[in-house]
Amino acid sequence: MFPVLLLLLLPYVLLQSASARPFSNWTDVDALLAFKASISNQRGGVLDAWNTSTQFCQWPGVGCSTKHKHRVTVLNLTSEGLAGTITPSIGNLTFLKTLDLTLNKLHGEIPSSIGRLSRLRHLHLSNNSLHGNVHTDLKNCTHLENIYLGANQFTGEIPPWLGGLSSLKVISLWNNNFTGTIPPSLANLSALQNIDFTTNQLQGSIPEGIGTTTSLTMIQLGENHLSGIIPAIFFNFSSLIVFSVALNELHGKLPSNLGDHLPNLRYLLLGENHLTGSLPASLVNATGMYGLDMSSNNFTGILPREIGLLCPDYLSLEVLRTGSS
Repeated sequence: MFPVLLLLLLPYVLLQSASARPFSNWTDVDALLAFKASISNQRGGVLDAWNTSTQFCQWPGVGCSTKHKHRVTVLNLTSEGLAGTITPSIGNLTFLKTLDLTLNKLHGEIPSSIGRLSRLRHLHLSNNSLHGNVHTDLKNCTHLENIYLGANQFTGEIPPWLGGLSSLKVISLWNNNFTGTIPPSLANLSALQNIDFTTNQLQGSIPEGIGTTTSLTMIQLGENHLSGIIPAIFFNFSSLIVFSVALNELHGKLPSNLGDHLPNLRYLLLGENHLTGSLPASLVNATGMYGLDMSSNNFTGILPREIGLLCPDYLSLEVLRTGSS
């Protein structure tokens, strides 16, 4: 009689269990609620709607897979005034493809558990107060396409293992405190389109090998302590739109054919270096130019008349310093 009674009660027990824990994937729910618990302040109360009375795939900032039901693929809480830390439980969202916490007030380090997110493609953490090193475990995120860590307080060297993430298209680390040199391993990234290391403490030369990455459209290395010459290969990029190395310690002469192979160049920013020689008249061939800064270098000779033909209504040609002064 007793076993028969258990069988009769089993549907009731399962029903009560399901109503008590209404989500089909409680691991993702627990991870989201742990993230909410790690936030000490917010603007507009976006996380107030994160409660078990509603389906978590409908929570603000949360996106779920259409193929794998109730698995979180997107966590986008940009510009929500979030203060606090990023909980290590974020690593339990194993189907996550996009993590965007840009423009908040988060502090602390990037948890190493993010390295468990093997499907992660977009990591956007810019404009916070995060610090520490870029954790080695991130190299396990082999599908990463975009890394945005700008305007934080990261330190240490730019990790060479970034060159092993073959899907990387954007590495944006601007306005931090990175030291050391630019890893030559970045030359391995055939899909790379945008490097932005502006405003750090980088030293050494610009790796010539990066110039073999022909998909690059933006190279931004300004406001560092880079030295040596600008490899001539960088002036042979038909895809290049922005090339900025201003406010460094670069020297040498510019190639005479500088403007002959840059049909898409819009901004060429070389100011505040130690460049010498004359300005190449071939700059006139970069007909799409909108911004040209050659100021505060040691150029000599006469300003080529042809440069005046470069969109005079839009061109921002700063005052040129000539001679050794």
